[in-house]
Amino acid sequence: MYFEKKRTLATGISECGAGIGTLIFAPLYEYLIMSYSWRGAVLIIGAISLNIVVCGAVFKPLEGPQEYNEVQDSDCDDKTFTDQGDHGAAELLPIDGDFVVTQFLKSQDIYKSNPSLVLESNSVLGESVATSPSIVRAAVSCHDLRETTKSPCKRMNKPLIDISIFTNARFVMFTFSSIILYFWYDVPYVFTVDRAKNFGISEKRASYMVAVIGISHTLGNLLYGFLGDRKQINRRYLYSGSLLLTGIVLTIVPIFTTFLPCTILAGLFGLLSASAEALTSVIIVDILGIDKLTDAYGVVMFLQGVSNLVGPPVAGWLYDTSGSYDKTFYSAGSCIVSIHLQFSHGFHEN
Repeated sequence: MYFEKKRTLATGISECGAGIGTLIFAPLYEYLIMSYSWRGAVLIIGAISLNIVVCGAVFKPLEGPQEYNEVQDSDCDDKTFTDQGDHGAAELLPIDGDFVVTQFLKSQDIYKSNPSLVLESNSVLGESVATSPSIVRAAVSCHDLRETTKSPCKRMNKPLIDISIFTNARFVMFTFSSIILYFWYDVPYVFTVDRAKNFGISEKRASYMVAVIGISHTLGNLLYGFLGDRKQINRRYLYSGSLLLTGIVLTIVPIFTTFLPCTILAGLFGLLSASAEALTSVIIVDILGIDKLTDAYGVVMFLQGVSNLVGPPVAGWLYDTSGSYDKTFYSAGSCIVSIHLQFSHGFHEN
């Protein structure tokens, strides 16, 4: 992890990009569509989005590549031999005499897809050394070799996803509530402008409502990032309470039809919904611990993405069948409220 301290604030700052992007692109979309039609607008937005490739390319690992020293000749007269085994693994033969061997392999990950690779014991180290032609030899003591040959072999057999995370009831409930949230998450982004136009609000002014969501969402990420690092605040209560209010905001949206109250509700939605992004990773750490964060966060992000992909078409179908956006907002708000009411007690008490 890049951040052991202030992790919530770091997450909140990183998520501010989504709010800033909403602020900028909401009016930009309208301009591009009016100027170049929707096909031209999609082409331009796609070209802009390709800059993400450049951003991803500058990510660096926490640990840099290891440097290896060349093998130095030993002054020892005793001879060491190796017997070439199957699959390119070298099996270490016994050595007579007591001395420190200085020509062995340095710590190096062994990446081999063949599951038949088995390490067997020998009289010197208690384990053999599996090597591949791509590994560069370096000088290290014999005592270091035992530990450095164990860890890579464990990593070779590690499953892609640690399914034991699903045995934690609180994590399962948290994941399920997150799926429901992101199923309806894009309703305000997708339907706010069209709903406002139905009530006589101009398209330009309606796009400002979405921009307000972006502004408040940016501020919300900073706010929840700050609050989430306070020891006096229970992050799980903060998370569930904020998303409960998010659902209530969506439920009361259909009551209002004028620009000012709709804009205020848009701002409240952006502010409150930021809790989902700023607090997700730290809540996973609270539930499962830092060792499970990578697997658990990846699973949650994947399920959120699938849910977010399916949700907008379903919301659009509700509009097509009812002829009103009100049913879509009622459904979104009531589902978010009910799921957090239903699971909040178990989430905190389980």
